[in-house]
Amino acid sequence: MKKIFIRITILLAVLLAGYFIWSLTGRATEKESGWSKNPEFKARFAYVEYGADSSKGNLIGIQPYLTAVNYSTAYNLETSLRFYFEQLKREGKLNSKSVVVLPEHIGTWLVLANEKESVYKASSVEEAFKHIKTASLFSYLNGWFKSPVQDKNSYAVFHLKASKMATQYKQLFAALAKEYKCRIAAGSLLLPDAVVDASNSIQPKPGTALYNTFFVFDTSGAIVQPVTKQPLNNSDIRSFTATGNLLFVAAAKQTVSFGEVKAADRYTTTDSAQTYPLHKGYLASEIQEGIALTFNGNMFDKQLNGRLQLIQNNAVTVLSPANGKGRIVCLWLQ
Repeated sequence: MKKIFIRITILLAVLLAGYFIWSLTGRATEKESGWSKNPEFKARFAYVEYGADSSKGNLIGIQPYLTAVNYSTAYNLETSLRFYFEQLKREGKLNSKSVVVLPEHIGTWLVLANEKESVYKASSVEEAFKHIKTASLFSYLNGWFKSPVQDKNSYAVFHLKASKMATQYKQLFAALAKEYKCRIAAGSLLLPDAVVDASNSIQPKPGTALYNTFFVFDTSGAIVQPVTKQPLNNSDIRSFTATGNLLFVAAAKQTVSFGEVKAADRYTTTDSAQTYPLHKGYLASEIQEGIALTFNGNMFDKQLNGRLQLIQNNAVTVLSPANGKGRIVCLWLQ
C-alpha cells in the first residue's frame, strides 16, 4: 500500500510539473511574441476635422482598427496606438490642451495579453477564454470560487488577469500621455472594483464585482481623479464585446468628464455624416462639446464597426461607421 501511495504521489508530481511547464511555454512575450513578432494593424485610416484652432484645445477621437493579435502583447497594442499618435504629432494636432479619446473597452481586451497562440487563433471569445483558463487552471479556479456573480466562468478569467491588465494599461497610457504631452481619456477596461493608490497605480480588489472602469491621464502621465466606474450585470460580462456602447467625453474649462449617452441609437447612422438638433434629454448630463465613439475592429467572431458622434453648437453630428479601417476625428473646441 505504501509503495502504491508513493507511486501515485510521484505520478501526480510529474503531471503537475509537466502541466506548469506546458502552461508557461509558448506564450506571447513582450516585444517578441514568438509566433507573431509584429503587431497587426491597418495603416489605412480616415481623418476628419471639425472647426478651426482657437487656442482652446481639441478633442481627438481615435478609433484604431484592432484584432486579437494587437492584444497578444502590451507592446503590440502600444505600437498599434502609437501609429495614430505619430500621425497627429506630425500634423501638429497635439498640444497640452488636447484630449485624446479612445473607445470603451479598449483596455478590456488586454485580458488576451501574453497567452498561448491558440488564444489568438480561436474562432470566438468563448473559445479564447477556454484556452486562457486551461493554461492558468489554478488561478482560474481561485477566481471561480471567489466570484460574487452568477457568471463565474467569465468573472474568473478577468479575476486572474486583473492585476496584469491594470499594470499594462497604466504603463501604456501613462507613457503615451507623457511622451506626446496631451491628456488621454483612455477608454475603459473591466476590473474588480479598482482604486488608484498613493503611488498613482491601479489596484484591483480581488473577489469584488467587475466594473467598467474609465481613466483619464494628464500630460505628466498621472491618473486624474476621480475615476469613473460603471457596475455590470451578468449579461454585460458575457457580451461586452457586442454592446457597442457610446460614452461621451466632454471638455469644459479644461476639465474632462465622462457621461453616459441615453437613447443614442435614435440618431440614424448612414453612409454619410448627418447632423441632428441636440435634445438634452438624450444625455445623462449637460454637455456643450463632446465626442463619443465605440470600439473598431474584428475580435474573433465579432465585427465591430466603430460608431462616432460629436456634440457641438447644440447639434449632434453622427458619422458613418469606420467599416474596416482606422479613423481619427478632430473637434476643435470653441
